[in-house]
Amino acid sequence: MPRLTTRDLPHLTKRPTVAVLWCAASLVVSGCDGEGHLKITVDHDSWGSLGDLEVWALPFDANALLDSLANTATTPAPEFTALWDRLQKYQRRDLAAESTFIAEWHAARLGVKALSDSLLEAGRDAPGYARDYARFRRLYRTLTTQEAALETEIENLTADDRALADSAGAAATVLRRWEASAYADFDRLAEEAAAQAGRQPIALVTNEVGFAETGLPTGRWWLVARAPHPENPFVDLLWHVPARVGSWRPVTTPLNGGNVTLSLRR
Repeated sequence: MPRLTTRDLPHLTKRPTVAVLWCAASLVVSGCDGEGHLKITVDHDSWGSLGDLEVWALPFDANALLDSLANTATTPAPEFTALWDRLQKYQRRDLAAESTFIAEWHAARLGVKALSDSLLEAGRDAPGYARDYARFRRLYRTLTTQEAALETEIENLTADDRALADSAGAAATVLRRWEASAYADFDRLAEEAAAQAGRQPIALVTNEVGFAETGLPTGRWWLVARAPHPENPFVDLLWHVPARVGSWRPVTTPLNGGNVTLSLRR
């Protein structure tokens, strides 16, 4: 299961710089005198715009750091192979298509509302009010019965989803507890790694137009970002992509579906 948690590295940073992403992230780096220029754009047909997304430029390989901590942990990382396989393949159910009651309930609801509006507009003294009010009560009783049947049907249709959500939540809790122990020294080691690189992590935030930029010292960086999967409530999209910033020529590094991994949502 993909690593890179620790709330994905919100430590040791300068004040975030407002920037952007739009999902096939294009990282353009150019510059001179020991500094490059970083631009990020994200565009992905499947996911659309990812505005207000935080992206970290780290001067060290966070996954390698987390792996080293995991290898020396007192207990191995918990595994949920079968569950993780189910979570990755999850697709939302089309309840409207599967339900036998939704269409009937919706039609009955519209009928009740229309008759109710008509009665309110006509007033109690209108001819036929008593007859129409009796009809309204019959329709309302029918609607109530259909609502009860619909609720029961939806509960049955979503029983597997609720059970899967319970299992995912329990797994996330176990993982968080393990990470809190196994990764306890991460902040200290990250500080040492940043000091050794002579550079500090930088946070960029995507804006509504899908663009971000900042100056960065030359050298190797790792771009880290996490976003909720737009179609799967159990999964996050996770990027951990290396990029070498140089002052001699522009460099483009994509953050897109080709280098994204999936991670259990914490």
